[in-house]
Amino acid sequence: MNDAADTALSRRIAELFPAGTTVSACTTLPADARLMPAEAADTDAMVAGRLREYMLGRHCARTALRSLGHEAVAVPRNADRSPAWPAGIVGSVSHSGDIAAAVVGHAQDFAGLGLDIESPEPLTADLAAMICRDDEDHTGENAKLLFGIKEAIYKCIYPTVGVYVDFKEMEVKLDPTRSSFSALPHSPNFEPATVAGLQGCFTKDEDYLICAAWLPRRPN
Repeated sequence: MNDAADTALSRRIAELFPAGTTVSACTTLPADARLMPAEAADTDAMVAGRLREYMLGRHCARTALRSLGHEAVAVPRNADRSPAWPAGIVGSVSHSGDIAAAVVGHAQDFAGLGLDIESPEPLTADLAAMICRDDEDHTGENAKLLFGIKEAIYKCIYPTVGVYVDFKEMEVKLDPTRSSFSALPHSPNFEPATVAGLQGCFTKDEDYLICAAWLPRRPN
């Protein structure tokens, strides 16, 4: 992928998210790209492929932060491996094969943002059974779509609920005509009203399945 294709992918992802967010996607690291010390401290056990993904993701995160008008600071990992965004910022990072992307927004506007990028290959029957609920439409290509959506939802709501949410603890209803979805949690660890404002949409083609989720900040 070249710079023009990276720009096109960034725009495609950005179109999924509401105003007030910025997105960056890339496949190639600039020659001068470097991890900041706080980020490099997380990489000791990473193999070469994982290190490249991590560097791509952090490069995208800083590019998105700059586009939001924020200083391009380090984005290390929290103890739970989630990105440690600077104060006042929420965001999400995703990797798929040779690409990475990040979306960020202000915490005063959003309680969380979730982005997931997957290849279009279908899930195996065993994986689909682990991810999809009986009351979800997981026929055909929908199982992989539900997987990507639930990944995006988890990234989005984790800053609010602060607990792991199993795939089957989230019920997703697809709206193929609008390329959107709604979600209802079935978790004993938090009330559905906690994430009642969750919104999301998706896009897919022969190359990528891209899922976006966001949780607007409720007014005080």
